[in-house]
Amino acid sequence: MPLFGSKSQDNTAQYEENSGSRFSRNKRNSGSSSDSRSPNRSRSMMSRFRASSADSETQLTKDPAISAARGKVTEAEKAEKAADKALEMARGKVKEARQHVKDLEVAAREE
Repeated sequence: MPLFGSKSQDNTAQYEENSGSRFSRNKRNSGSSSDSRSPNRSRSMMSRFRASSADSETQLTKDPAISAARGKVTEAEKAEKAADKALEMARGKVKEARQHVKDLEVAAREE
């Protein structure tokens, strides 16, 4: 006798016949009026979201902890740019020093 009886297989087949599949929409509701209202409802919800988002953004700019954190980000970005500039200068000096070594080696071979 199988672990799962044939009764459970019959229930699964009956479920799939009634619903189509687990992920499909119910065909009886596909033409209902609630589906035709859906775009308007989502637009309304988006406008409410934008309004509340703008209000919360205003509150966030007034928060001293957030302002301080933004200031730290600005300072870190300035430091990063200065470090990038210093790195470029150091690489240039290394390139010049290597070229100087090559020039000295060439001059030494000629003598």
